[in-house]
Amino acid sequence: MSSEKVYVWDLWIRCFHWLLVVLILSAWWTAREGGLLMKYHMFCGYGIGILVFFRLFWGVWGSQSAKFSEFIRGPRIVVRAILELKIRQPEHYLTHNPIGGWVVIAFLLLLVVQFATGLFANDDLFNEGPLYANVTKLTSDWLTWVHHTNFNNLTVLIIIHVLAIFFYRVWKREHLVGAMLSGYKYLRDKNASKIRHGFFLPFATLLLSIAIICVIVNFRFNL
Repeated sequence: MSSEKVYVWDLWIRCFHWLLVVLILSAWWTAREGGLLMKYHMFCGYGIGILVFFRLFWGVWGSQSAKFSEFIRGPRIVVRAILELKIRQPEHYLTHNPIGGWVVIAFLLLLVVQFATGLFANDDLFNEGPLYANVTKLTSDWLTWVHHTNFNNLTVLIIIHVLAIFFYRVWKREHLVGAMLSGYKYLRDKNASKIRHGFFLPFATLLLSIAIICVIVNFRFNL
């Protein structure tokens, strides 16, 4: 069956992906350097929080390829996809394959944990998360430990993701990076899909995500 070049990844998904790359690298670097840069580390965290909320919402009511319902599959299909990795030919999924779909979910869950714990974290010096005052020092220390440990989990998943990109480029002959840059993939005709180019819904979703983060970082309670 012939393949055709199809616009799959909308602008918003691509911006989400590459902004997330920049913010994660920036958050890592500012945390490593510490000191006055921790202020920017927190800004990176807020940005990541906005992106995560946007992706969660966009996975519900966004474009077809962005919806979770399009790429979340059951165990049987995932196992079959794993077995098909040995086949040296490009895959023709509209969006993420069944394996990649669950990797996306794992990424989002780890990012939620990272963002949430960072709100209460401290460095035992001068820097504290915006919600630090709402919990005890003992609780903050534990959440700080989770924050640091969870980043190791994120790092492992990122390494797996990068290795998978190389695997698909060399073995499957699929240019995943190019697709995430241009938005286009080669798909069989039966999988071809049109992406809507609306502006209001994604912009409203972005504003909603920003508003939620503003409310969260300014929320006050006592435990």
